[in-house]
Amino acid sequence: MAQSASRPPGSVHIINHTHWDREWFLTEEYTTEWIPKLIDAINEIRTANPDYRYLLDGQTLVVEDLIRTQPHYEASVACLVDSGVLKIGPLYSQPDWRIAGGELLIRNLDAGLGDVARYGGRSNTAWLVDTFGHISQAPQILSMFGVDAVYVWRGVPQLAPLFRWGSPDGTEVAAVNLFGGYRNLYGVSRTKSLAVRRLRGEHDKLAEYYRNLPIPLFDGYDLETEPEDPVSIFRELGGGLDAVELVESSPERYVQAVEQHVDSAPKIAGELLSGKYGATFPGTLSARTYLKLLHSDVEHMLHRVCEPLAALAGAGGMPYRPDLYESWNRELLRNVVHDCICGVSVDPVHERMERSYRRLLREMKLDAERSVRSLARCMQDGHYVLSTTAIPGSGSVRADGSVYEFDAAGLGLSPATVHLAAPGDFRISQVASPLGAVSLGGNGALTVGEVSIGPLEIRRDDGDAYSSEPGELVGIGRIVHAEVESASEVDAVVFVELEADWADGEMTAEMRLRFSQGRTVELDIGLDSNGTGFIAEMIFHPGRFGTVLAGMPFDVVERKPSDTELLGHEIDPRLARVLMGQREVGEVSTFPFQDFVASFDGSRSVVVHARGLRAYRAMPDGAIALPLRRSVEWLAKSGLAGRAGDAGPAMYVPGARCERKIRHQLGVSVVVPEPADRGRYFRQPGQGHPMGAGEIPSAHELAADGRGGSAGACVQPDRGPGHLGRPRGWTSQNHRASRSHRRARCRAR
Repeated sequence: MAQSASRPPGSVHIINHTHWDREWFLTEEYTTEWIPKLIDAINEIRTANPDYRYLLDGQTLVVEDLIRTQPHYEASVACLVDSGVLKIGPLYSQPDWRIAGGELLIRNLDAGLGDVARYGGRSNTAWLVDTFGHISQAPQILSMFGVDAVYVWRGVPQLAPLFRWGSPDGTEVAAVNLFGGYRNLYGVSRTKSLAVRRLRGEHDKLAEYYRNLPIPLFDGYDLETEPEDPVSIFRELGGGLDAVELVESSPERYVQAVEQHVDSAPKIAGELLSGKYGATFPGTLSARTYLKLLHSDVEHMLHRVCEPLAALAGAGGMPYRPDLYESWNRELLRNVVHDCICGVSVDPVHERMERSYRRLLREMKLDAERSVRSLARCMQDGHYVLSTTAIPGSGSVRADGSVYEFDAAGLGLSPATVHLAAPGDFRISQVASPLGAVSLGGNGALTVGEVSIGPLEIRRDDGDAYSSEPGELVGIGRIVHAEVESASEVDAVVFVELEADWADGEMTAEMRLRFSQGRTVELDIGLDSNGTGFIAEMIFHPGRFGTVLAGMPFDVVERKPSDTELLGHEIDPRLARVLMGQREVGEVSTFPFQDFVASFDGSRSVVVHARGLRAYRAMPDGAIALPLRRSVEWLAKSGLAGRAGDAGPAMYVPGARCERKIRHQLGVSVVVPEPADRGRYFRQPGQGHPMGAGEIPSAHELAADGRGGSAGACVQPDRGPGHLGRPRGWTSQNHRASRSHRRARCRAR
């Protein structure tokens, strides 16, 4: 901790703002009704104070909601933005960067900056003060859109008020760290008698950290609708502030004031996931997994199936519909707001999200059918794989009782060979796999060569929607039935039924493991449960201890098994006066991933693929645990062992119990890359692949058998124009699913 600085008060920049939690403890229908009052108040203040500036949470979604419901406000908003009074953007919404896909994050900035330009504004500073952690490539993504500075809070591992945040490719942006909070002057107009004392107190406790930097103070709060004019209040009061220079500021203006100090500021590279000074709530990665699966399905359908298929069909003359895809992207971005996709809102919010996702899936299926019908008209009779990526690959997929074997050269059509699947008439031990011998253990684990898939473990979890508090083991999935369900010339499917019960809950799991000629074992799990206060994890043991590598947007990151560089519940009182909100304490062993997490021992990698899941835990023995379900029933609880501070209101949310049947699509690959490729697939610590600079590591490359990174379709044009079958990429409750790799299958008739 920095030592106290003995210097007189200096420059104080006051930034007025609101943090707009569009949906959290209410649905947006209610919060949108409050926006007109906010805009009216800003107009009233700027009339009295022409220098007044106000930040609308750095997202244009608030403006979109207002104009959608109150279109007569558009002229007023345009005037405020054009004059520089109202600051909006550069984001369209405030997403969870750990959970949203990379493509969607790019669409976010594209949409947001488009909105800013539409209203005559400019925005080159991002406001990310409440998002639950940040990905390594965020600086590069921001920089691509001309955003060269960002305000953050959660996830920063140092008490540096200003730092240079770097991406793996070397891109840097200036970062302002709000460890002192974004609401330290909130409500100053309600306590004018204490206003000067409050300002000096906030200044003095931060001065030892800011040293020679001007100090930013923030007047605003979550869903604030009664903005204040603190600078006018302090100037009116006058006395006691003679040595303090008050600046009517904005995020951009403060960055300009500290610009000369950026080069000498410390550098922090890569992810910002530390909960040391501001909680990133790793429990949100496994809360309401059904929503994360649905979100992943819709992202996949839009970006990997619908848009690419429509582009291919457009080359043949079918009209492309950019407005439709833009509207779908915006709806996805509204759902991926951090309080929403993290599963920490009240049940009505998440019920609305689920309806949204299911409607989008229906609409996107129809759109994909339209594109396939257009493509099928010019095809010769036969079976084909339609690939919507330039990445070549070979393998096989199952659809409607048949197995389609393919060797796709890349973008376009490739012939497919059809094999019929029949009931299996041999033992599980006779199943062939390139990974090695297959056997089923008594604990429900299936061993393939050196790799173990399972068991399914259930532990008590006394946490809330924000934070997981795993405890004692209360159950293991026991085998009820196991058999070779079906087989063809190129694959076999093993069916295993599991059950688990404990004092106050029960769970069933139907697992189908598909073994093919490729080096990926595909795993389909139908999971159902009753009860609360538990977490169910599927355990994958690589057979050897290795380094953990996790897929993240546009990067593969190397992480330690746990983060122990945290503070305890009791901290220095001076530091306690500065820090705002919650912190993780003790140890964190749950981290985010997208698409895959791998264990690399220097010569081979065991890769666990998982569509839609976002949390993993690296166990002390080298195993990787994926939480399939975490069942709780309180939005926030007090007195947790792993978190200091309350995360939100103590609201009962029975939907977070997740008592429903959900299908998970996973896979396990063993990859032995050529020596020349190891630097490409597995970077040195702290490094990654810059976007647009060569190949980006993906599930496809790591699997090394053509089972990832592409959307394809099995098409039968000989049956005439007709409808699309089941697009691969369906997960979660009540709709069919893929086997973990990115291919869409369809059948025209």
